[in-house]
Amino acid sequence: PDGHLSKRPLRLFELKGARYVEFADPMSPLESLGLKPVWWDGEYAQYPARYLRFTDLEGNLLLTGQELAAQTRLEADQARAEAHQAKAEADQAKAEADQAKAEAEEAIARAARLAEQLRQAGLDPEQP
Repeated sequence: PDGHLSKRPLRLFELKGARYVEFADPMSPLESLGLKPVWWDGEYAQYPARYLRFTDLEGNLLLTGQELAAQTRLEADQARAEAHQAKAEADQAKAEADQAKAEAEEAIARAARLAEQLRQAGLDPEQP
């Protein structure tokens, strides 16, 4: 990378038979590995610089261990938040169902009281 051995920042070789053969373009895809080297400008280990990274053959950047851990933590946090939200919604639905049940029971009790009052008045609540 510092140009001590070559003016090119990257040289890539492949073992063919008993000899190493240099790639004409070191940034060409490594088909047998399913990878492609790329120059990436960014921060790694809190140090901004240009780094050699790899993508898959579709161009998706492979994550470093730190990036993968951060992504996993983020996904876990999102899953926890979604679970918390789902629990809150379930609790709300249960409370609404309990309220509806209580209202229905109260309506049944009220209807029974009214029917009893009608019977005491000598009327049959079942007759139209």
